[in-house]
Amino acid sequence: MKLGSWRTRAFALGGAFTAVTAAVASCSTFTADRDLDARAERIMPGFDLRLPAGASADDPAPIVLLFHGCGGLVGPNGERKTIMDSYADAAVEAGFAAAVVDSFTPRNIDFRRAMRQVCRGFRLRGGWRAGDVLAAIDIARNSPGVDASRIALAGWSHGAWAVMDLQVMDLEEDWPGGLRQRPENTSLEGVQGLYLTYPFCGWPAASPRRPWRHDVEVSVVLAENDELSNNPRCREAVERARESGLDVDLVELPGLTHAFDEPDLLPDSEFVYNAEAAARARARFVDWLEATLESQAR
Repeated sequence: MKLGSWRTRAFALGGAFTAVTAAVASCSTFTADRDLDARAERIMPGFDLRLPAGASADDPAPIVLLFHGCGGLVGPNGERKTIMDSYADAAVEAGFAAAVVDSFTPRNIDFRRAMRQVCRGFRLRGGWRAGDVLAAIDIARNSPGVDASRIALAGWSHGAWAVMDLQVMDLEEDWPGGLRQRPENTSLEGVQGLYLTYPFCGWPAASPRRPWRHDVEVSVVLAENDELSNNPRCREAVERARESGLDVDLVELPGLTHAFDEPDLLPDSEFVYNAEAAARARARFVDWLEATLESQAR
């Protein structure tokens, strides 16, 4: 099966637990964490912070946290993919701090395991990975050179699912999966905006079903020929956000597929990389950061 069609059908299988996937539950790769501090310790090796020139404790920079899709940051041959780095580097060049948050490598999730388990929705669903987002916010707040009052969250596909699931959680009553204890600090104070590129909104994502609770700027980027994300469920999520009083900028890019900005697609993937569209998307991303975090380039 082609990679694209595999991923397109993946999340629809999320509830179809089999004996094989049930056995995987005991694997340390997907074990729960004691609390948010433990989750932060888990993902810290995958928190790749980049500061712009001149950023310091006395002159901190606003930050964007980037969350990758279900294929992760490392390809099948062990090579690092470039998609998240390209967006992070563009942000840093524009005067922002950026952190690419790797949810997989610290859990020993390689490409094959990601495809078979995460992309199929069996493990590390958005509500669980939302704990990574919350932990990354906490790490960023405590990082020298970072302005904790100006934070943006950016997610692609599965990463956007995690960001959106955190957004719709009532953190006084609910908290991300995989945390045995309720986090003491569940504040999203300082988070100014969400940038969501071809997000996953199908079952069991909560964003189409629940109110969006935190007052942030939201930008959603969809691709015209993307059946995985450009579908009624994502439209419902956008409408749910607007009904909740949020300002949502929805953009549909014509003629493009899911992962149009990922140059490291497998040769037989039905997704199609478009270098020109990817460059435009990065420029739009930087424009949005400047408007949302009100930063001046250094």
